[in-house]
Amino acid sequence: MPDSGKGGAGRARLTMVGPFRTSDRTPVLDLHSLNPAQREAVLTTDGPLLVLAGAGSGKTRVITYRIARLLALGVPAERILALSFTNKAAEEMRERVEKLIGARAKGCVLSTFHALGVRFLREEAEAVGRTAGFTILDEGDQRDAVRLGLVKLGFDPQTHDPKVIHGRISADKGLLRAPIRPSTPWRTGSSRSMSAACGCSTRSTSTT
Repeated sequence: MPDSGKGGAGRARLTMVGPFRTSDRTPVLDLHSLNPAQREAVLTTDGPLLVLAGAGSGKTRVITYRIARLLALGVPAERILALSFTNKAAEEMRERVEKLIGARAKGCVLSTFHALGVRFLREEAEAVGRTAGFTILDEGDQRDAVRLGLVKLGFDPQTHDPKVIHGRISADKGLLRAPIRPSTPWRTGSSRSMSAACGCSTRSTSTT
């Protein structure tokens, strides 16, 4: 447990490496399999902690043991959030924590960054005028939607590259830039209207 003495507040006693038990219903966590640096990361539970480590150094192991120890110390599962970049890594974290601490891990949010974002969007969909049942399009589907939009507006996708237009839309979204409204009425199928609205080049423009 963290050192509560005045000289070492917030630091873990590395001599207390387990196994330990916080109650009769809490599984024993054996920390002897961790190296000193890993144990320090697991045992330091007060305040922020930054762990810098390379590939294959046991980062997932440290995170899962750290989560298990927080649960063993009585931290509510719903107060614990762990994020990764891939679904595989998130599922691996969940499986390891459940193996260490059992059913108490089920309330933790162990997810990818994208899945957590989607969760927020679905829970708060009404706040932005949407429903929770929206569908997220991948890049290929997005380009198909641009192509369909071009056809419906009377533009030839062979002349106006859907990939270029999609890229411009994505760039403007990243800059939080609103769509440009043409100063003149939209003329269906007009290349000039398309250029004014999107600032996009046609296929006839050479690119490298």
